[in-house]
Amino acid sequence: MKRRQFAVATVSEIETDTLAESESAALLKTTVEQFERYVGLSKKVPAEVLTSLSGIDDPGRLADTISAHMSVALDEKQRILEISDIGARLAASSVFDGR
Repeated sequence: MKRRQFAVATVSEIETDTLAESESAALLKTTVEQFERYVGLSKKVPAEVLTSLSGIDDPGRLADTISAHMSVALDEKQRILEISDIGARLAASSVFDGR
């Protein structure tokens, strides 16, 4: 019998802070608008990605999805995923914050 090799990982959920509903809506709108401009200027991100963003109403999930499509190093993407403050994670995933 052949032995299969597999990776083992330790996983822990990162507790995230919540935002007020009005602040959350404003951040979602601003972040999506900025990412739409980025997609329009970038040749690396397909426009179809914007369709997948339209159904996301959770700020953390939006930040994670946008970060996955940004043209940044993998360690930078991981750094963004580990930010527990939702507002800070959205700001870090903003494509117009100096990157």
